[in-house]
Amino acid sequence: MIIPQVQTLLKVFNQKHEASPCLNVASLKSDLKLNSCKLLHSSLKQLEFISFLEVHLNKKDLNEYPLNFLLELDKVKRHARNNAIKSITYYKS
Repeated sequence: MIIPQVQTLLKVFNQKHEASPCLNVASLKSDLKLNSCKLLHSSLKQLEFISFLEVHLNKKDLNEYPLNFLLELDKVKRHARNNAIKSITYYKS
């Protein structure tokens, strides 16, 4: 009596297990590399914009700009630089 119940339970488990999608590791790695490439592209665009902005700011008197703006610009620059380095490191591996 117990054995048919166990067999029924195993059949149900096997059906659910077979129906469950398996992770495709190659597809997942490809998606991660694509996201890394997109992050690298956006970080490089940010760094390019910041570089042009810094050239423009160097031509002007820095006292015209609030300190908070300059500090925030530096923080964004560091964040973009770190993201670019991490993306390059991940993309190379």
